[in-house]
Amino acid sequence: MTMRCAPRSGPRRSTGSVRLTIEHVLPQTPTQEWLDVLAEDGGDPAERHKELLHTLGNLTLTAVNATLSNHPFQRKQDLLSVSHLELNRQIAGTSRWGAKEILARAEDLADRAIRLWPGPAEVHQVEKARDWSLLHRALAALPMGAWTTYGEVATLIDSHPRPGLGHLPLGRHRSRRDTGRVARRWRSPG
Repeated sequence: MTMRCAPRSGPRRSTGSVRLTIEHVLPQTPTQEWLDVLAEDGGDPAERHKELLHTLGNLTLTAVNATLSNHPFQRKQDLLSVSHLELNRQIAGTSRWGAKEILARAEDLADRAIRLWPGPAEVHQVEKARDWSLLHRALAALPMGAWTTYGEVATLIDSHPRPGLGHLPLGRHRSRRDTGRVARRWRSPG
């Protein structure tokens, strides 16, 4: 990802194009020092690591991913504190990076996202699960070897043809496309 970066406050100045990558603050391969921090929060540190590793609260953008590597948090703080991205300076301002801090940051970022990108003003009613019983009764009434089309099935249940496909048993009923051509999924019984 290439982004143009500028400080959020103070005079705007371009820092040029920078290639940013996703950084796991709590590293993907933790050292014993990182596991010790997770142990302070209680529970099995290896399990905690697995739970927190790819969460929103542990991820950030940086142009120095390779430099950050598996370093202790204090080294990462030094590098993130000079970042032109506000979200990195906030990480650098914390005293430690454990489960509590990762979860709190995830909550904060989620709240920000909701404020920045609110959902639609209108909430549309979600369609109820379709009642397939009418289709099943109609198919049961068709004599063996009778032909129908996906379009006719769709009209019967007031739907697009695709949802009804899975309800046409192979071999029992023949189905054609609305063009009259035999549907690809039809197989001869026997």
